[in-house]
Amino acid sequence: MVPVTAGAQGYLRISATASSSDLQTKVFQDTEGNVHVLWLVPALNNSLSGPGIWYSKYSPNGTDDIPPTRITNSTGIQSADFAVDNHDNAIIVWADEITSKPIVSSALYLLHFNSTSAQTIQVLVTHGSLIMWPSLAPDDNGTIYMTWTEYNPSGAHAVVEYGWIVSSTLAELNPIASYSQVNAFPPKARVVFDNSSRNLQVAWGETQADSQFGSTVNYAKFGMNGTLLTKLQVARFEETLRDVSIAPLSGQDGAFVIWQTQTSNESVYVSQISAVGKLVYLKQLNYTTGQSRYPAVSTDLQDNLYVVWYEPSIPSPSQSTRSTTTFLTNVTYLQMNLDGVILQTGNGVVSAPIIGVTVDDGI
Repeated sequence: MVPVTAGAQGYLRISATASSSDLQTKVFQDTEGNVHVLWLVPALNNSLSGPGIWYSKYSPNGTDDIPPTRITNSTGIQSADFAVDNHDNAIIVWADEITSKPIVSSALYLLHFNSTSAQTIQVLVTHGSLIMWPSLAPDDNGTIYMTWTEYNPSGAHAVVEYGWIVSSTLAELNPIASYSQVNAFPPKARVVFDNSSRNLQVAWGETQADSQFGSTVNYAKFGMNGTLLTKLQVARFEETLRDVSIAPLSGQDGAFVIWQTQTSNESVYVSQISAVGKLVYLKQLNYTTGQSRYPAVSTDLQDNLYVVWYEPSIPSPSQSTRSTTTFLTNVTYLQMNLDGVILQTGNGVVSAPIIGVTVDDGI
């Protein structure tokens, strides 16, 4: 785990401990300064480790608190996510394919993980379709809020759903939005919980198939009992969507919604949603290259927004006499205030493949 100083208002932490072919990495720093890392290793991708979901935890000085541990060794995992509860323990959720013939069937799993000892994996729900891109957000009372996508590849139909878990039981299962002909980019939703207002905020995006080509980014806010408070289409555009994220405003019951498109320069956009569910502004961030990957977002107590991205690792011949390869990866971050004014940017070069980055504020 390598810290990289990036200015007075924050710093980056970069995970470079696994193969550059590993995917879907998420990095989180808890209240004690420990760094949690979750990543997915696909099957047969020449990774340095076996296929499945991997988790590790590092102390503030960078030593292993929990060494890299494989949570599950399945080769059919669709996607995974995790959060850290108020006891600084990881909550991990993932979707896994159960059968592929005669029809696709998958399940959604949950694991509370706090050590390398055996833990009980909970099956939350199963469907005769693909379950994709689960996202979770715990509150400070132990309730876990979740969103995911149920996708039928044969009919190109998708439903964005949400629910919450109380005492290890999935208490609710409700649809947020339904789409057809979404072969290009099935809906991906991200969820956050605002502990000040006790409201749940969700951002999701999707891209229609070629016959109905077009993408949308959407936002919704729910009360603790599931009551819909706000629903808003943030943007509609013709490019294919790559990713979507959300970060809550501190104590204001609003949010930043961030998304990335798959255009030649892979544009990234930021919108601010007010407490009453109105679009305050929509801005395009100026990326320095067209090869950015996986933006990570965070906000501080002053509602400054931090966006971090990195370019793919570029192998170059080593200058040593031995036949080795040197990987150089450029990491860049941007800080923007509540009014949408960019305050500062920073960047650094890391001599290793990168599988994930995060930004911590106020350090």
